[in-house]
Amino acid sequence: MNILKSLRKPYFGTFLAALLLFISCDQGGLNTTNDTFDYSVYNQFIQEYSTINDSSISSRNGSTSTIDDAKKHLQKINDEYGTNIIFPDEFLGITDYDPQHIEKTALSKGWLTQNDIYLISEFESDLQKSDFDTALTNFEKNALNLGLSSRELAEKNLAANSLKALNHYHPEAFEVSANRDFWGCVGAVVGLVVASAALASCAAILPCGFAVTGWILAYASYLANCR
Repeated sequence: MNILKSLRKPYFGTFLAALLLFISCDQGGLNTTNDTFDYSVYNQFIQEYSTINDSSISSRNGSTSTIDDAKKHLQKINDEYGTNIIFPDEFLGITDYDPQHIEKTALSKGWLTQNDIYLISEFESDLQKSDFDTALTNFEKNALNLGLSSRELAEKNLAANSLKALNHYHPEAFEVSANRDFWGCVGAVVGLVVASAALASCAAILPCGFAVTGWILAYASYLANCR
């Protein structure tokens, strides 16, 4: 898995501003309110991010090399953004498997909740019936209506920022497809985005949001394999 072959460090001024805005973990990260999400991560990320060929996912064979490769790239992201994101080995290698395995494993490991499954299912349905913007707007509304804790809302907010960035760089990933298997892959990728935002446990600082979002861009090639 070659995640993010080229990353450009955020400018020091941007980093400092991010720290001033989001340094307090007690604030739960992004400035999520009861009626709207904050897209600061997305807006700043697309100004700072540079990519040549940002992702390539190996064949689905449960290969140990996938995990080793992912660890190297995750370390690169952590080095670039000064973060310390750690994902379980099984999570790092999960893209070697089909969508059904991803959902089943994510639920059994507690990476996703039933609330997450609801949000993912609604997003996928909205995407098929309408377009990405509508699906994301409804994802936000549905999350805000679930009565989640401030921490959970911050995680969903970061997931929304990352989905928006994924669509920005790889809009083809969410284009309507008649391929039945493709939609299962879309659901799996949205699930991985939501799980990544939760497992990172660092939504409080903007650079960490950059790192998580950069990592998530790799999932575009998993979707490409499903077409």
